[in-house]
Amino acid sequence: APPPVEEQQWNQDMTNILNQHSVALQQINQSLQQINATLLQIQQQQEQLQPPGNMTNASRRLHNNKPGALLLPLYSAGGQLPPAFPANEEELLALDVPALNALLTFYQLPVQGNRHTKALRLQRF
Repeated sequence: APPPVEEQQWNQDMTNILNQHSVALQQINQSLQQINATLLQIQQQQEQLQPPGNMTNASRRLHNNKPGALLLPLYSAGGQLPPAFPANEEELLALDVPALNALLTFYQLPVQGNRHTKALRLQRF
């Protein structure tokens, strides 16, 4: 004997509800996948923007401003460190014009002026 009409209707209603929930869960899953992909992209962009190592330029500048501190080179806008950097303020102020020009160019600073002006510009940077 076939099931009563009420049971057939109940089964149909439950099937419809389950199908609706299944569609909703698939949509939520797709949304979560898109969010995860976006978060991964943001994380990768942040990693590209942050300089390597554990010190940012701000913390390096604070360190470099301490009297007698050994100088830590700053990162360029591209996250690179210069190939050569003076160890202390005396060495910085004693750099010759080609070395000053190389560092000023590396940090995308103007290279105009005499040796003293260039050294001060780099020191202030």
